[in-house]
Amino acid sequence: MKMLAKASLILTTTLILFGIVAAPLMVASKGAKDCDGNAVIYCGIDSPSDLNHILATGTGKANQSSKELTALFAKYGYSPADSKNLKEGRVTKDNKVILNGKVIASNVYSMGRHKTEGSTDVPGISYPLWLRHPSHSFLSDSIDSYILLNYDGSFRMAIIESCGNIVPGTIKEKPPEKTYTLEVLKWNDIDGDSIHESTEPYLANWSFHIVGPGTDTTITTDASGSAKLINLKAGTYTIDETNQAGWKAITPMHRVVVVSANTIVSFGNQKVVTPPVTPPVTPPVTPPVTPPVTPPAVITPVTTPLPASGPAEAAAGAVGLTTMGGAGLAFLKSKKALLSALLKIK
Repeated sequence: MKMLAKASLILTTTLILFGIVAAPLMVASKGAKDCDGNAVIYCGIDSPSDLNHILATGTGKANQSSKELTALFAKYGYSPADSKNLKEGRVTKDNKVILNGKVIASNVYSMGRHKTEGSTDVPGISYPLWLRHPSHSFLSDSIDSYILLNYDGSFRMAIIESCGNIVPGTIKEKPPEKTYTLEVLKWNDIDGDSIHESTEPYLANWSFHIVGPGTDTTITTDASGSAKLINLKAGTYTIDETNQAGWKAITPMHRVVVVSANTIVSFGNQKVVTPPVTPPVTPPVTPPVTPPVTPPAVITPVTTPLPASGPAEAAAGAVGLTTMGGAGLAFLKSKKALLSALLKIK
């Protein structure tokens, strides 16, 4: 039996040396380099930056050009920009991936260039590549590897340091972040009621300063009275209006808005009307009215001859009337009336 076993060993070794039988595929432990035909990257990688260097230049080995390696790693979700996200972990012989002492994936497969027990070929590749459980290819219980996670923390892939062999996971692309539009409208609030009406025109060339997540800018309204910011992240934004001379703000000039959908904010201003200046009215000066001067009345004496009993009385009467004037005449009239009355009594 010993001689048979020895002969079998010699035969197997001979067949391996002549390439008739492939050698068992064993991935080395930490510190070792797999510089063999099974390594996806000949002699492995030393660091994330070394990985990017090899993807850019290739290794010089068959099917390990820059183009071929870059396409292969991209197929499983790696790009050079991901190098900063690689974390140090381990892939175990019992088909698990460990990061920070926790199992983050189970029942995983590792890649190699030689076909062994339990291998399945990698589709979509023009040269031979195979996947099998680490339990069929690992020499030690676990191997140092670089781990790449998806945006949600799930396992995307691992890269074994000693050979560059890939351990595929599930690729989850981060969905695009939702963005929104913030529109500012500016109108002439003619009646000053803070409500835009169809008869109130929009205003161009009004500026607004907007500050929010990743935003600090000034926008200006166009001919339609609109100014927009697009592709804004959800969050709280402040809007400050720059007023113009000759206008009065009707709506608040400072606003705080929470953007979680497309948002429109309106600002109304009223034109300031300056009344015309009316000069003071000076009342006309009325000259004083001078009453007319009435000259005194001129009394013209009237001479009435009095009856006389004789020539002497008549002459005396005439003399008296001539010398006494108007007053004397009146006296004589009254005396005559008295004499006449006395004569009637007799």
